[in-house]
Amino acid sequence: MLVFDKPDKVKKLVKKPKKKVKCPDCSVEVKSTAEKCPNCGKNFDSCPICRGIITTEKTKACSSCGRLFHKNHLEEWMNTNRNCPVCKEKL
Repeated sequence: MLVFDKPDKVKKLVKKPKKKVKCPDCSVEVKSTAEKCPNCGKNFDSCPICRGIITTEKTKACSSCGRLFHKNHLEEWMNTNRNCPVCKEKL
């Protein structure tokens, strides 16, 4: 379970993810909330803020804990908070 310091601000950051995205490895369309590609079997990383699939060009690592986020979600989060929204370590 994710616990956020400011849940009202997180709600503003969360937009509904696209219904389908392409697998970064095989380009097959999959649900944006899928954990694994049904075609090639690749496991996907998901953004803890929106729970959508993270593709390499849209990621930014949380430096102290190594979690990955969509770049725009992490940047918006850091405008109001300097701690990781998942583990609370300083970013």
